[in-house]
Amino acid sequence: MFLVLASFPSLPLFKPLSLASLRLFNIATLAFSIFSSTISFTPSIYKFHYFISYGIKK
Repeated sequence: MFLVLASFPSLPLFKPLSLASLRLFNIATLAFSIFSSTISFTPSIYKFHYFISYGIKK
Protein backbone atom coordinates (compact mmCIF):
# COMPACT_ATOMS: atom_id res chain seq x y z
CA MET A 1 0.00 0.00 0.00
CA PHE A 2 2.73 2.45 0.98
CA LEU A 3 4.84 1.52 -2.05
CA VAL A 4 1.93 2.29 -4.35
CA LEU A 5 1.52 5.72 -2.73
CA ALA A 6 5.26 6.34 -2.99
CA SER A 7 5.31 5.52 -6.72
CA PHE A 8 2.31 7.74 -7.46
CA PRO A 9 4.05 11.18 -7.30
CA SER A 10 6.66 10.01 -9.84
CA LEU A 11 3.93 10.05 -12.49
CA PRO A 12 3.51 13.67 -13.68
CA LEU A 13 -0.14 13.15 -14.63
CA PHE A 14 -1.22 11.92 -11.20
CA LYS A 15 0.91 14.33 -9.18
CA PRO A 16 -1.73 17.02 -8.44
CA LEU A 17 -4.42 14.37 -7.99
CA SER A 18 -2.37 12.34 -5.53
CA LEU A 19 -1.33 15.46 -3.61
CA ALA A 20 -4.94 16.61 -3.31
CA SER A 21 -6.19 13.18 -2.26
CA LEU A 22 -3.35 12.84 0.23
CA ARG A 23 -4.21 16.24 1.74
CA LEU A 24 -7.89 15.25 1.93
CA PHE A 25 -6.93 11.97 3.59
CA ASN A 26 -4.78 13.81 6.15
CA ILE A 27 -7.61 16.25 6.94
CA ALA A 28 -10.10 13.38 7.27
CA THR A 29 -7.76 11.45 9.58
CA LEU A 30 -7.19 14.56 11.70
CA ALA A 31 -10.91 15.28 11.92
CA PHE A 32 -11.66 11.66 12.85
CA SER A 33 -8.99 11.63 15.58
CA ILE A 34 -10.31 14.90 17.04
CA PHE A 35 -13.87 13.56 16.87
CA SER A 36 -13.00 10.25 18.54
CA SER A 37 -11.00 11.97 21.27
CA THR A 38 -13.90 14.35 21.88
CA ILE A 39 -16.25 11.38 22.21
CA SER A 40 -13.95 9.58 24.63
CA PHE A 41 -13.51 12.70 26.78
CA THR A 42 -17.10 13.94 26.86
CA PRO A 43 -19.89 11.33 26.67
CA SER A 44 -22.54 14.05 26.72
CA ILE A 45 -21.42 15.32 23.29
CA TYR A 46 -21.54 11.74 22.02
CA LYS A 47 -25.11 11.36 23.30
CA PHE A 48 -26.04 14.69 21.71
CA HIS A 49 -24.52 13.62 18.37
CA TYR A 50 -26.35 10.27 18.56
CA PHE A 51 -29.61 12.09 19.26
CA ILE A 52 -29.10 14.37 16.23
CA SER A 53 -28.14 11.51 13.89
CA TYR A 54 -31.09 9.41 15.10
CA GLY A 55 -33.44 12.32 14.50
CA ILE A 56 -32.08 12.79 10.96
CA LYS A 57 -32.47 9.08 10.19
CA LYS A 58 -36.04 9.09 11.48
